[in-house]
Amino acid sequence: MRPASLYTAVFPEGEYLCYQFESPDRREMLWCYVQSNSDLAKLLGNFFLNGQIVEEQVKVLPMTLKLKHGPKGSLPNQWLIEGVLHEDWIKM
Repeated sequence: MRPASLYTAVFPEGEYLCYQFESPDRREMLWCYVQSNSDLAKLLGNFFLNGQIVEEQVKVLPMTLKLKHGPKGSLPNQWLIEGVLHEDWIKM
């Protein structure tokens, strides 16, 4: 997962933070969003921000997330982040 900047009418930049989320094998990719004023946004920001400025060399971090389909009008690969399940990949 890494910060990204794909914003649309359904997920406007003023209301959401965007992340690019890849599968561990890098074969699949989703755009994931979280409301920018939420506690979850603060938690995710702590992984990537150095103060209030995104680091120039953006970290790519393995994470296991709880996701929810985006609302009506969103693209098939746009999802909402409901939570962080683990700060790494969960392997079975």
